[in-house]
Amino acid sequence: MLVGCEKVAYTIKKLKERFGDVSGDVRIDLQTNGVFLDMDKLDGLVDIVMISLDGFGKNYSKLTGVDAFDKVIKALNDVAKADCIGVVRSIHMPGINDEDLVKIAKMCDEIGINEFFLQPLSVYEENAEKLLSLI
Repeated sequence: MLVGCEKVAYTIKKLKERFGDVSGDVRIDLQTNGVFLDMDKLDGLVDIVMISLDGFGKNYSKLTGVDAFDKVIKALNDVAKADCIGVVRSIHMPGINDEDLVKIAKMCDEIGINEFFLQPLSVYEENAEKLLSLI
């Protein structure tokens, strides 16, 4: 959301205006890393908010290169309280974030996130060396 939540809210309203006339109700799904998410500006506009989270605590910073774990957790709490379906999407990186995924799943349950979506990591030859450096 480098454009900011105000611009995203404006775009969602325009999409609903444009396509709501054609198909009735328009479902809006938002995928984000959650760092700049402001649910006060988006509550009632989005049906599903999916936040990517692959690491827990300090491992989040190691995997993303950004010290924003607390911001993401705040966003998750806000999503859990909002009028939408909250989803956490995580990528399983064997040997790298195994323990983190258990913590993320427990946290999702505790704060009321509706769904925890887990997918396996696809390793491409050109990225294998960089991935191994994380272990």
